[in-house]
Amino acid sequence: MRELKKFFGVVILVVISTNCVPSSGVVEVSENYPVYGYDFTTYSEEGFLFTTETYLGDYESVGLIEIPYRPEFIRAEVPRGTVPDQWEGYENYQDPFDENLYWRVKQADPDTLIKEAYEIADSMGADAIINFEISPYTVENGSLSVTSIRLTGFGIKRLD
Repeated sequence: MRELKKFFGVVILVVISTNCVPSSGVVEVSENYPVYGYDFTTYSEEGFLFTTETYLGDYESVGLIEIPYRPEFIRAEVPRGTVPDQWEGYENYQDPFDENLYWRVKQADPDTLIKEAYEIADSMGADAIINFEISPYTVENGSLSVTSIRLTGFGIKRLD
């Protein structure tokens, strides 16, 4: 009987000690290959040029364009142990300090930023955006950090 108590004591100790090990928060993720493509056909048909390169012809400088997308954050309180339902175009982020609080964060739409850049450049008199780039950047909102995107480029008026 004494050996049985000792055995159960060891089992209980093992169970308790393995449940007390801090979790790293890392979860399994499947391999993936995100592919991004931006269609400039509509703008090209209007005679507007988007390029990641510099323009080698003659041009007149018009202005810098920068559009950092700052996403919308919507509070979502949920019962303990549940996750809010997923909204299209939003990602759910758990609050680092409150397990019952999630934030729905609107994801950037690169096509909307491209359209906005075109409208800004066109209103300045540009017919091209050179050194065009869409890059990630971190948006801080209190204790929550999320990755968003920033569009940058240089508006020019081609002379040739």
